[in-house]
Amino acid sequence: YIKRGDSFHVFNLDLALNSRFNNTILVLIMFSSLVRAMECPATQDPDHENSKYDDDTDDIWGTAFLIVEIIFTTAFTIEAIVKCIAFGFVMHPNSYFRSGWNVLDFIVVIAAILDLTLNLEAVSVLRILRLIRVLRPLRVVKNNPGLKRVINAFILSLESLKDIFLVLVF
Repeated sequence: YIKRGDSFHVFNLDLALNSRFNNTILVLIMFSSLVRAMECPATQDPDHENSKYDDDTDDIWGTAFLIVEIIFTTAFTIEAIVKCIAFGFVMHPNSYFRSGWNVLDFIVVIAAILDLTLNLEAVSVLRILRLIRVLRPLRVVKNNPGLKRVINAFILSLESLKDIFLVLVF
């Protein structure tokens, strides 16, 4: 338990509200998205079964992507911890989990940690975890009120679009 007003709490609150800290996180999100776009499973051959790809080059790229992903996951985990300490976890009126965007952030961080730490053989589980991590760029939306309105309107319109989608599918 961390008391409000304690020096550790004030430090984390100052850091969480610092524009440089938040801008650094946004830049990391952009770089993370670029790395995610560069990582192409079709060109990776971890078992070295396909002679089309050079085994050494494949290993170097795979290791590089892993290291970069560990760095990004560590940074985003630290951000979530700092904000949980600064704003409270659940119980306070402005706590971290009272915002749907922060819940999305937390789910993305947990998915990234699980993807890095668990040795998942099931391809479907791995794809779901990676799909969740693709949501990371949506974090930019919470810092842009105009874009946030557009995304919220889109989400609200999905309810009415489901009927149209069902008609098109069947």
